[in-house]
Amino acid sequence: MFKRKVIAILFIAILALGACKPQATPVAQDTSSPQATSAPQATASPEATSITLTAALTELVGKVDMKNPGQDSFLTAGNDSVLQAQGQIQTGDDGRVRLDLSSGTIIRVAPSSIFTLTSNEGVEGGLATKIKLELGKIFIILNGGSAEVETASGVASVRGSYLSVETIDGGIKLTCLEGDCGWTNPAGNGHFTDGQSIILPFPINGAFVLPEVGRMTLEDFQDWLKFNPEAKKLVDQALSGLGNGNSQNACFKVVGPKAGSELPFQGKVKFEWESQPGATKYTLTFKNAQGNIMSFDTTETSLEKYIEILPKDGQYDWDVTAYGGDGNAICKTEPVTFSKPNSNVAPNHDTSGEDVPACNPMDCQGSCPDPYTCGG
Repeated sequence: MFKRKVIAILFIAILALGACKPQATPVAQDTSSPQATSAPQATASPEATSITLTAALTELVGKVDMKNPGQDSFLTAGNDSVLQAQGQIQTGDDGRVRLDLSSGTIIRVAPSSIFTLTSNEGVEGGLATKIKLELGKIFIILNGGSAEVETASGVASVRGSYLSVETIDGGIKLTCLEGDCGWTNPAGNGHFTDGQSIILPFPINGAFVLPEVGRMTLEDFQDWLKFNPEAKKLVDQALSGLGNGNSQNACFKVVGPKAGSELPFQGKVKFEWESQPGATKYTLTFKNAQGNIMSFDTTETSLEKYIEILPKDGQYDWDVTAYGGDGNAICKTEPVTFSKPNSNVAPNHDTSGEDVPACNPMDCQGSCPDPYTCGG
């Protein structure tokens, strides 16, 4: 009897302990454990992603120096050197180098150049590489993504293309061997493409101006070939087109006044040029030795202007830029030079020697108002 009581008491105790045992609860995940870090995490958007940017130096010729972040001065670079983000390359008069970026893009640096490898960021569709050119010339062969080159005249951009950027007297010259190239500065922005070139002038008194647009010259193509063996096929194709008079590469020419003409001090002068296939508008531009620029638009292939709108004496360059229906420049003629006397002091007679009434096209109430200046 006693034994049965003990067994019963023990059985009741076991049941009581089971009833008092706490229920199992989910264990809070230890975020510091390796298992926690392997769980799916929210990822940042591509725009917020920063990718390490480096560049391996190869094919060094002549004097090539580099300076990585944290270094106080430039050091001689070698074929085993690696340039870090915010690092700089400086070439001597005989120096050149190829840089293979971690993104796959190739940059070739010409002599007498200095530039900074700024950053690399993830964007929709690939990587955006940023570069700053202070002096000289670089060639970019883009392997996916895009690249921007900051200069004193604005920003050059390239997407899936071949682009060169060069500092020249008065501005920055860009050539687009192939693909989608662009430019932007406070005056505006635009695109240019296969075989076209752009000159972005330096700001004058802090004011930016729109670029001059034209076609790549034979020297431009030869320069690409000299520094970039990868571009040989494209250069050969472009030069073949030029040799055959291919309208895609050939730019129209001015008809007159011819180079070296001496224009009168007053009266109308007809400026005339050939038509350009695909052009819907032409811009006639005058530029004197002091860098003063005056432009006029027309849909025709000629324009008559009173020469008095250019009052200063001396030499002037004139050229014409053709624009397509999309508003982008197709190409620009080579500049042609003429000279003229000062319209404000020249004697007041016609070609027969007879005196004629004074003519001031800038006077909209006078006898010979200029239609463009006076609005009609």
